[in-house]
Amino acid sequence: MLCRLLVKSKSSNKPALNILAPCPTRGPYLPRRGNMDLTMLEKKLSVFRDQDGSIKNVSDELLYKLLVGWERWDGTPKNFYSAFGSGYKQMAGMIGRAKRYKREGRFGSSE
Repeated sequence: MLCRLLVKSKSSNKPALNILAPCPTRGPYLPRRGNMDLTMLEKKLSVFRDQDGSIKNVSDELLYKLLVGWERWDGTPKNFYSAFGSGYKQMAGMIGRAKRYKREGRFGSSE
């Protein structure tokens, strides 16, 4: 995510520059500002974690929300997976299952 930064020049004669740069207050692994869905989704996914840390028996509703979050994500897949604290194999499996359910019409007309 880009933030607008005011960069002052070292000499007092030149005006300050207003530039867009990567936001210094957030890392790339955090959800976008204003997108509370990913943090809520992370909390909901934690309910389905077992003692080993694996995510199992995820509900269809949560799979749909995961798919929507994945489709809206504008960062790298690695950052999306790490936002939930999971590996790529586990998250890719859940996203693939959600896509299959969507094709089969399991999610209804909530698209």
